[in-house]
Amino acid sequence: MITEQVARNNLENLKKEIKQITDRDIKIIGVTKTHPESIYELCLNIGIDHIGENRIQELCRKNQVYPAARQKLKIHLIGTLQVNKVKFLTSNVDSLDTLSSAETLQKINERWNNATPLSLLLQVNCTGEEQKGGLTYKEKDEIFRLVKLCTTFENVKLEGLMTMGPTPAISYDINNPAYIEDTKVSFSRLATIRDEVQDHLKIDLPRLSMGMSHDYKIAIEHGATEIRIGSLLFGYR
Repeated sequence: MITEQVARNNLENLKKEIKQITDRDIKIIGVTKTHPESIYELCLNIGIDHIGENRIQELCRKNQVYPAARQKLKIHLIGTLQVNKVKFLTSNVDSLDTLSSAETLQKINERWNNATPLSLLLQVNCTGEEQKGGLTYKEKDEIFRLVKLCTTFENVKLEGLMTMGPTPAISYDINNPAYIEDTKVSFSRLATIRDEVQDHLKIDLPRLSMGMSHDYKIAIEHGATEIRIGSLLFGYR
């Protein structure tokens, strides 16, 4: 695993890059999925207090091995949560960032028994790629319906929207002008949808989660409030 000093340097460089783009406060979510449990201690040591895990059962296992993390870290579930896995969702999560169905929402509301409502982000597929999760950006009626449904439940709190940019080509040529333009379009779509939902339903959705290691700069330029960073901080797994 990457050394603490290298990770610390990576984080400082990332913060400098962000400052060159915006004066806004951008939340950095360190993507710790598939890393060993010791990644939690590394995050705490270098000053990362928000982390992202992809699988609920992996998250549960890591919390058991390193329980101190639960007291100090804000944990985001950034992978799809299947309905039959909602039973594993307890106080081990602070935010589910991939809500995309009414069935999952209802099941979470039924089972969540913490004093504080579970924070949610609605995942929107803003590229149209079939392999991506979430409601597609064309499903406006369903997006509005699910957002409105969230407001009727006491045990959850919808705070914003989440998306992923286009998947880079096999060559990983992220500097290709067409790829850059497609990325800008997808992030702009999410910001537009968020504004439309806020205006029509008269609710506040302050969080826009978009941007990863290869496209976070574009995401910030288009209104991201939080970015999900893995390899740029911790190296490739």
